[in-house]
Amino acid sequence: MVRRIVWMNLAKQRLHEISDYLKKEAGARVAKKIRDGIYARPEMLVDNPQAGQCEESLAKYPHGFRYLVEGNYKIVYFVTDTEIVISTIFDCRRDPTALRESVIKRD
Repeated sequence: MVRRIVWMNLAKQRLHEISDYLKKEAGARVAKKIRDGIYARPEMLVDNPQAGQCEESLAKYPHGFRYLVEGNYKIVYFVTDTEIVISTIFDCRRDPTALRESVIKRD
């Protein structure tokens, strides 16, 4: 089955925020490298959508959230019959409860 990757608005927003922050703090080149890495990482899921680990802090939600790690960031996603949905990007250096709160606000 062929699945396509879909980025939810929250994930796009987080990626934009990360990029903007890094441009200010580390420069445009570093920001682009990290942004491009985060954006490209989910491509591996097209062939193996279950490659990411289960996100235990979101286990009570029905979507079956999983994640991939790219640098300091978790790329949180879930899989449907036709799509791999990138739900959010989470900085692993933050308080883990913030991940749960961002998903609750999205639903």
